[in-house]
Amino acid sequence: MYKVDEWLAALLASVESAVRQRVMCKMAQQLHRNQQYNNCLQCNPGGSGDEPRKVTARTFVR
Repeated sequence: MYKVDEWLAALLASVESAVRQRVMCKMAQQLHRNQQYNNCLQCNPGGSGDEPRKVTARTFVR
């Protein structure tokens, strides 16, 4: 992972500011979409499911 970070840092340093900003924005959007998808599925990035929430008197609806 360290080599990937080095390579990406060198790549971003070599491009213009506007291009770098566009690339970072697209990466952030993709990360956000991925996190939304995982939240909708209620699963962790590793693929395991979330634990069910604890039912309390406040959350219990009749």
